[in-house]
Amino acid sequence: MSAFLLRAATMALLLVAGSAWMMPRMFYALFSLCAVLPLFRLVAELRGIKEPDPWKVAVRVLQWAR
Repeated sequence: MSAFLLRAATMALLLVAGSAWMMPRMFYALFSLCAVLPLFRLVAELRGIKEPDPWKVAVRVLQWAR
């Protein structure tokens, strides 16, 4: 499973679980996902999955938007 699919599945699980709670708890669920992102990156690195550099992607998007 790619790192992207793993993140998407985790986010979907947190969103479904969070929807049963009040809105402030939803924020904490999403915040905890952000706290786990370095773990996803570590697993992706160990599996040899190369992710694009976020800064390069941002520069390309900004250049494209001109």
